[in-house]
Amino acid sequence: MDDSPETRSRYLRLVTLLWPDDPATLPLLTDRAQHDDSEEVRTTATEGLARLRWLATEIA
Repeated sequence: MDDSPETRSRYLRLVTLLWPDDPATLPLLTDRAQHDDSEEVRTTATEGLARLRWLATEIA
């Protein structure tokens, strides 16, 4: 299995786009934004969190 930062970032983008309402998405992105060893993955997760916040304001 490819565990490179690029692959992990790609998976996080897909999770954010395909399952924004899934209960596991927010905790996953929060964990990766705070604890991943790759700056690229942390940045992708932070961007995903911003997208979820934006979606929440658009829906409300």
